[in-house]
Amino acid sequence: MKESESKHGWWAGLALALLYLAAAVLYGATIPIFESPDAAGHYSYIHEITEGRGLPVHGTPSGERVTSYVAGLGAFVGHLFPVWLGFKGGKGVATYIGVLIGLVWPAALVFCGVWLAVAALTRYSSLSALVASLAAPFAAYAFQNATVGGIAAMMSVLLIVKHRPNIERLMRGEETRIGAKDEPEDVTIAGEPEPPASR
Repeated sequence: MKESESKHGWWAGLALALLYLAAAVLYGATIPIFESPDAAGHYSYIHEITEGRGLPVHGTPSGERVTSYVAGLGAFVGHLFPVWLGFKGGKGVATYIGVLIGLVWPAALVFCGVWLAVAALTRYSSLSALVASLAAPFAAYAFQNATVGGIAAMMSVLLIVKHRPNIERLMRGEETRIGAKDEPEDVTIAGEPEPPASR
C-alpha cells in the first residue's frame, strides 16, 4: 500500500514539475516582449485615469477600448455564473463596482454614493444595490459614452436577475435589514421536565 502511494506521489511531483516548466517556457516566450522601458508611458496612464477614461488599453481605430469592455463584462458574467461552481455564483455587487472602476471610475463613485444613501435611509443592503445599479448606467453614459452605459445597463439587468430572491423578500417584508439581529428561538430539550408552576 505504501509503495502504491509512493508511486502516486512521484507521478504527481513529475506532473507538477512539467507544468512549472511549461509555464516558465510560456513566460519566457511572451513576457519579454512587454518588458521594454515604460517610464514614458506612465504619463498616459495618469492622464487617462484623471480624465475619467479608466485604464488605457489598445483600442480600435475609432477609439473604442474593446479589450477593456470585453474583459470587464467577462469578469462580471464569470463571477455570476462560474463554470467550476455549476454556474452558481455571487450577486455581483462588488464585481460591478470593480468593473466600473476600470472603465469609468466616476460612475463607480456614483454607485457607491447611491448605495450608501439608500442604505442609510432603509437599512436594506439588497435594495441599496438594486437602486445603485439603476443609477450606474446613466452615470457611465454621462461620464464616458453610450457603449460603457450599455455595458453598465447589461450588468444591471444581470444583477437584478440575481437579486430576484431578495426582491421577493422585500415585497413580502421579510428581507433582513443591515444590523438587524435574529430573535432567539425558544429551544425545548426533549425529555427535559418542565419547571414546577409557581404558587
